[in-house]
Amino acid sequence: MAKMKRYPILFLLFISTTVFSQNYDDLSLKVQSFFSQGNFGAAMVFAEQAAVQAEKEFGNADTMYAKALNNLAMIYQRRLRYLDAERTFLKTLKIKEKAAGAVNFSYATTLVNLADLYKFRKNYVKAIEYYQLAANIDKQVTGENSEMYASDLANIGRVYYFLEEVPKAINYLTKSLEIREKITGKDNAQYAINQVYLADVIALAGDFARADSFYKSGLRILSYKVGTVHPIFLGALKQLSVLYRDKGEIKIADSLIFNGLSIIEPRYTRKSTLFFDFLSDLSELKILQGDLIKAEEYAVEVYQGRKELLDSLHPDINRAALQVAKIFFKQDRFEEASIMLAEFFGRCLDIRQLIYPALSISDIQLVEKDVQQAFDLYNSIYLTQMESNDEVRHLAFNNYLILSMMNPGKYWYSKMKLDGQYLTEEESDYVFWLRHAEYYGNLRLLSKKELATWMENIDTVYSAVSSSSQKLASDSLFANTYTRFSFEWQEYLKTLKPDEATVVIIRGEVNTEKYPGEVVYAVLVLRGGESKDPEFLGLYDGNKLEEEVMKEYKKAEFSEKGKKFYKELWRDLNLDLKDKKKLYVKRSGLYLEVAIELLFDAESGKTLGEIYQIVSE
Repeated sequence: MAKMKRYPILFLLFISTTVFSQNYDDLSLKVQSFFSQGNFGAAMVFAEQAAVQAEKEFGNADTMYAKALNNLAMIYQRRLRYLDAERTFLKTLKIKEKAAGAVNFSYATTLVNLADLYKFRKNYVKAIEYYQLAANIDKQVTGENSEMYASDLANIGRVYYFLEEVPKAINYLTKSLEIREKITGKDNAQYAINQVYLADVIALAGDFARADSFYKSGLRILSYKVGTVHPIFLGALKQLSVLYRDKGEIKIADSLIFNGLSIIEPRYTRKSTLFFDFLSDLSELKILQGDLIKAEEYAVEVYQGRKELLDSLHPDINRAALQVAKIFFKQDRFEEASIMLAEFFGRCLDIRQLIYPALSISDIQLVEKDVQQAFDLYNSIYLTQMESNDEVRHLAFNNYLILSMMNPGKYWYSKMKLDGQYLTEEESDYVFWLRHAEYYGNLRLLSKKELATWMENIDTVYSAVSSSSQKLASDSLFANTYTRFSFEWQEYLKTLKPDEATVVIIRGEVNTEKYPGEVVYAVLVLRGGESKDPEFLGLYDGNKLEEEVMKEYKKAEFSEKGKKFYKELWRDLNLDLKDKKKLYVKRSGLYLEVAIELLFDAESGKTLGEIYQIVSE
């Protein structure tokens, strides 16, 4: 019996014109032609028509209609229409199961297609669910010793790696590797990729020697099976560099990235995303080696290159600007660093409003991580001026409001609540808005060159987003999540009730004559019911807090933490919170590891969580 393989391509259908209508056959040929040319826009138009025609010719319960829908879903995915792709795959599954049952190659293929979509969108829990369903079917249909089953196991293991569930990831990837060794041998590209995936997990587990061995074995095979210019090889090389960097072998990590750049430049050019990804890593490695001149040179090239290559709102531009600002700060070029930070924060509102609908929760977490670092860097530059300089202090609080606005937890909670309320299978204003907002954000994540070939009027898409959001803005949750943003402290003060206050704990690294090379903590407090602007409280010895107090805090029994460290971690902040009942607390630095609500005030005989209603970030 010939071996079956599952390929990530369209199931293009050729139906005899003597039996079925010519119209469907013609449409299928057009879909095939445009898809093979990479013209997914035209392919989508004809695939939508083909699906309609298939329903007319075969009925809405026939497998031919299901296959037409599967084609359409795959094109939607290529066209960045992820909501439509998901819905169409799910519809395909229902038809296939009803028509031919669930234990067959065709049904399992659509399960894998849908799982691939979820993995790409970083919805890892859903991805595992559908990969596991496919694995169960493939095990029955093709047996345990088949490439399809091995692929299913590798997919599941890979997703568990992304979830950082190390034992499960190792288990699935090891089983997959063993099957592939049995059926194809070790001298195989898929076997090599499996080794690299396993190396990623082992590196996460902290086993340097085994991870190093698997990376090098995989790279050796990939070098002649797919070539050194292949993205899979280069990605593995980059991961090997990270392994050595994390071990402290900076020179070896540096040489690996340098070798990658020497491969990338002649093949992809010096003006490519892949080149800038590697050059950014090299800049970070130069910082670790203390070579700030080279670090700056590479970081500036990445920053300027990404601005030329990408849309102005692409998060990678902000990431590159932040890297340059960090280097300027290390060089004591504070004014230049602050200029880069002003540019960074200036993009955040538009990223939040226009790009967030296209991002997964994990991507949003990366964006927030960048904003947190920018917030800390600004504070490091200006901490010693905040008490005396109103403008600096106000901007620091405004930066906090931006950081809070970018919070992934708050955003995702609101999104899920809106989806639960408004997302239906039928078309609606919310579904229309969501489809176009997601698509618009994804278009702006394309490179300028890619967008030019997309044959899409991006302004028309934005108009659809804007007009539909106006219809939905009467819902305050929608408005506050997607359209109504404020990051001015004066406006924010109006939202605080008289018995509420916002406490922003800030951390900075200060290097002045008075504070030479010190970590410093301070607090900004804004009290509801008052007309005063944010108050700045103290500069506290962060070195002592982090090196002594926090060390003892971690060692202490859980029941003792609250009582023993109340003074150092809260009372010494000298907060005047008289008559306040609710606190919004922004934690930074070591306070991210402190359960503030459990700190115990012996004088009142209550924990802070009993004294105040505390909302922490």
